[in-house]
Amino acid sequence: MQARNGYWLGLVVMLAAVAAMTALWSAINLHNGHLNGWLALPTALDAVLLLRLAGTRRGPVSQLLASMATLVTAGIAVWITAGTRIGRVMGMSPADSLQRMDPMLALEIAKQAGTRWDWLALLLALGLCLWLQRAKPTT
Repeated sequence: MQARNGYWLGLVVMLAAVAAMTALWSAINLHNGHLNGWLALPTALDAVLLLRLAGTRRGPVSQLLASMATLVTAGIAVWITAGTRIGRVMGMSPADSLQRMDPMLALEIAKQAGTRWDWLALLLALGLCLWLQRAKPTT
């Protein structure tokens, strides 16, 4: 029963982590005008740390939760950044532009605006999630 509760708590903690890191990442993106892919690394570390604090066991499920939290945070941050920038140009509020923004348009903007370093940082962050949440070897 303890492990099941740990995974449910881990899922709730991941939702909070995604919300907090998305807000931070989006604010930094909008402040300096770049996608700031390097923020994937602290996002991954935040996800791993919060999963450990929630008491989830290391292994494939924790690896999946941490990786998905990192990817979802990156995707939502790009979507918010792209929607807000396009909305400014069109004279719309961020809420209106985000409601009308298609996810595929956000992905295309990320492809065009993202540098190799942004994508490399995202890949490194996913590898970091997998490595830090790997199962302990049994002795």
